[in-house]
Amino acid sequence: MYEVVKQVLEIQEPFNMIIVVVFIGVLGGMVGAVVKELRKYATHRLDLEAKREMLDRGMSAEEIERVLRVGKA
Repeated sequence: MYEVVKQVLEIQEPFNMIIVVVFIGVLGGMVGAVVKELRKYATHRLDLEAKREMLDRGMSAEEIERVLRVGKA
């Protein structure tokens, strides 16, 4: 890995910075995509947990649907 970075930095002056900027952009996009998917997963898990808790309390499917609809409004 260190050798690759060293070779990139040894390229002529304007081109090495272009490569570094593109690499940072790609890396940022990848991190953003992973964070977005983790957030979707966490939200989904919390939603399932809330529904399961409402079922355990004895609420009917219609009541759960009504509560969730009001919560999203």
